[in-house]
Order: sequence, then C-alpha cells, then structure tokens
Amino acid sequence: MNQALLSGIASKAYDKLLKATESKQPIAVTGLPDTMAAYIASKLCADTGKKVLLISGNDLKAAHDAEDGQQLLESGVACLPGGEIDLTRGASSHESAWRRLEALARAQEGDIRLLCTSMDAALQRMGSADRFREETIRLAPGDRIDLNDLIRRLTAMGYERVSMVEGKGQCALRGGIIDVYPPACSQSLRIEFFDDEVDAMGEFDVTTQRRTQNVKSLTILPAAEVLPALSDGGREKMLERLGRAAQKIAKKAEDSPIVQTLRSDIERLRNDLPLGGMDRYLAACYPDEVCALNYLSPDTLIAVSDGMRVLERSKNYHWELSEDVKPLIEEGILCGEFAALALSQEALSHRMGTFPVLLLDSLPTSRNLLPPRAILSMN
Repeated sequence: MNQALLSGIASKAYDKLLKATESKQPIAVTGLPDTMAAYIASKLCADTGKKVLLISGNDLKAAHDAEDGQQLLESGVACLPGGEIDLTRGASSHESAWRRLEALARAQEGDIRLLCTSMDAALQRMGSADRFREETIRLAPGDRIDLNDLIRRLTAMGYERVSMVEGKGQCALRGGIIDVYPPACSQSLRIEFFDDEVDAMGEFDVTTQRRTQNVKSLTILPAAEVLPALSDGGREKMLERLGRAAQKIAKKAEDSPIVQTLRSDIERLRNDLPLGGMDRYLAACYPDEVCALNYLSPDTLIAVSDGMRVLERSKNYHWELSEDVKPLIEEGILCGEFAALALSQEALSHRMGTFPVLLLDSLPTSRNLLPPRAILSMN
C-alpha cells in the first residue's frame, strides 16, 4: 500500500465520510471531480478495510480507475469490463469474457479490494454466482478424479477439446495426461495422472510442448459465460426452455425462421456440437436476473462516480442493445423471448440498495441511481 499517496486527506468532512460508510443508506458526496473517484475509493479501502466496487460511465474510465487504484493500493485491484455480447454465429474474440470471468472469480475469492467497473458491465446479465463457484475446478497432487470425467467437465465449462493445446480456452487428453489452457493463466497447464490420482502438475510452453515448471495447485475457471451445463436445472432444462419457445411460436407461424433456428440449435446443443453466438441464449440459460453485484460480499461498499454520466450511459446502453437485437429478431436469428440481455436501470438500482452506496459528484444533482438519504460536502 502506498501510504504516502494515501495520506493526503485529513478533514472533518472525510471523517464524516468514513462514518457514512457504516450505513446502508445511500449518501451523496459532492465536491469531488471524477478524477478523484479512484483516490477516494482506494483511501476508503485502506481506512475501512472494506471492499469497494467503483462504478463509472464507461470501460475506458473504469480501466483508468483500476490503474490509479493499482498505484495507490499496489495489490488487490482489478477491472471488470463490459462484455462484447456475441449474438451472431460467426467467430468472435473471447478476451473480454475471459477478463470478466477472471475478475469475478477473484472477487468471489475475496482477493480483490477495489473492483473498478463500468455501467455496461454492471447492467449485463450473467450466470449464477453459486454455480460459477461450484464449477470452478481446483486440483493438487494427490487428488483423485477420473480423467474422462475431468475432460467432460472441461468441455462443459466451455473449453474446446483439441488434439494438442495451442491457445487459451483449449483442452486435450493424451493417455494419462490432460493439457488445459485456462484463460486466466499466463501459461498452459499439464496434469499427469497415475490411474485416477493427480501425480504431477506443471506449466508448459505451447510452442515446444515442454514443461517449464511444476505447480503445487491450480484453479481452472470456466472458459465462457453462457454455459448450458451451468444453467438452472442443467443443459436439459435449458433445451426444454428453447423447445417450449419454438413450440409457442410454431403454433402461430410454423414457417417462422426463428422456429427453424431454435430447432436447429437445440439439435446441435443436444449433440454437443459447437454453436456460435451463444449469448443469444443467455436468458434461456440463466432465467434469473443475475449481475456482477451477485458476486460481491454483502458488505461491499459501492461508489458511483459522476452519477449523471452513469445514468446517461445506462440509457444509451439499453438503446444500443435494442438496436442490435431488433434486426436479429426480424431475421430469425434471435428469439424475442430471450432478448433481455441486461438488467433494467431500476432493477440494478434496487439491487444496489442492499449495499452501502456513495454517490460521488462534483456538484449537487437531483439525478442519481438511488435517492440519497444524506448529502455530504467535500469541498
């Protein structure tokens, strides 16, 4: 922790701010430009011992806040970016999803003190936090697990099974060895078995395929956000939801393109065939509205930087999503029943109300995600 940088505020107003963090009632804090948000959030982390979620207007600002927080706290800081929602069947990058999954996993484990995020990321729907924790694989030498069961779990977690691992999100089974490249790791991992016992584990170079160093334990996170195996009730329940949607539409228009799309995709998923654009079925896979806040400990302090900008981004984000999904619904690529890919602003605000919240603004404003119960000036 950079004590010298964090020792800059000592005032009665800041003392009141510290006391305000003990309440779960939203507090408006004025006199703070958004350039000070990361500093205030970091200092509150240091002085209260609380974990802090800092919400800003966009991903770029969240990334800058995380960089500032890293300078101040030196460890336990991460950025949760908004996901690139993939609604088409073409190839797409998984980088943003992988960074989101890593940040959420670290938040669940309690490794993150300051999590910086954008309004996009806060609104985006995702899978159950409990199921995510349950499906995360942890191994150490001496553990017993069947190789075939492990490779099945990895493919259910979104890993692509290949003959030889060459990139992130891939896994391979060769004799008594499983290779896997978790997106959150800097190197691919090799797990060697003696019968059903983990005999040795280590990192290896995908170019030479040679082990570089041993590891004593490893954690393997899911490699995708929308995973039928993590659905409420499992894959079959998700397929059942898709089937009901197709049947409902077919009663009105049997020749509707979306009916054919749903039936084709159900068949591919049932036969474990790859399916592009799985985000189209996020709401079918996870019918409950879950967001990043569900992954946080209940005593996490939420700080909102520049409330008017955050509210404006919320409005624009929902408009952009609606513009993206309209043509896909018309073309029969996306089922309208599953088009709700983000929480409404009202739903997010309601969920935020269960946490202590600070609304950080430079000037007093009547527009906030939550109505403040008190106003504190930090001039």
